[in-house]
Amino acid sequence: MAHLDETHWRQGDKGAWLWVAVTTWVTVFVVRLSRGGHVARELLGETFTGILVTDRYSAYNWYPVRWRQLCWAHLLRDFEAMRDRGGVSTELGEALLVQAYQMFTWWHRVRTGTLQRSTFRTYMTPLRREVERLLDVGSRCGVPKTAGTCRDILKRRLALWRMVEKQRRASRRLSVIVAQQPTETISAHDCPALVVVLGFRSNPLVVEALMIALVMIMG
Repeated sequence: MAHLDETHWRQGDKGAWLWVAVTTWVTVFVVRLSRGGHVARELLGETFTGILVTDRYSAYNWYPVRWRQLCWAHLLRDFEAMRDRGGVSTELGEALLVQAYQMFTWWHRVRTGTLQRSTFRTYMTPLRREVERLLDVGSRCGVPKTAGTCRDILKRRLALWRMVEKQRRASRRLSVIVAQQPTETISAHDCPALVVVLGFRSNPLVVEALMIALVMIMG
């Protein structure tokens, strides 16, 4: 499983992007002038076949949705933005936040050993239906930004629930998939010991070699 994200960066006098790939074993940073999907491919390498955890940014759309997990920290911010728009969007955002926080509550119980994973999956069945129902309602709500967000999320509905399904590719560290807290911040405690920083002119083959090595270690 790999987590990818990107943010604004400065490379000398040029605007650039700092990309990061985080796994259980290694964290790789690269600086690139582009925010395009080819950088994500560079980071993952051609042999990556695991779960990819990202936000909804289009640079990740090339990866099969059935092996993606949308970051729920980002989804929480989407729902909060809906709530803050007023009118019918407020009601919708609040309803989605209720469902999201309920999911986090159950997952924290799984982490503390007070809820079995099998029970968690059972609890999630009606919650999944309700979230998707609300998103469908939102896609027709008449508030352009809210409707567009709901439609975009529904296009990737399979990637909403990858962390719930019992599959070989789903990591046991579900906390990383859905975030330990409702934030995108990764604490130093959660980062792996090995951090590799590659600069603007770093060889793409080096990046791929690192990711191939990672796959072999985790395989």
